[in-house]
Amino acid sequence: MIAGLIILAVIASLALWIYVAGPKLPPETDPIVDKVMSRELSELITGSTGYVTSKGLKIWHQSISSEKTKGDPVFLIMGAGVSAIEWPNNFYCTYRQTGLKPLH
Repeated sequence: MIAGLIILAVIASLALWIYVAGPKLPPETDPIVDKVMSRELSELITGSTGYVTSKGLKIWHQSISSEKTKGDPVFLIMGAGVSAIEWPNNFYCTYRQTGLKPLH
């Protein structure tokens, strides 16, 4: 019990030290972040977007295929915490050339 309290005190002290002594950002940082956050990301999102819901889980997706694509959809899931927009262009274009409809 005492060891647990000591470990908890050490962790709390470390967290406080990091908060107080951590790196300080320059004063112009907040206006830069506000400016970037207010911009559109249209250059990153080039297709139609939507959500797919499965068992209560809501997943964002993007479809770059045209409406004329009649193939079956293929849902590409990027793993390891990487964003869906990280798929290389030539990767999902291969699916489109075979008539499939990639969603990523």
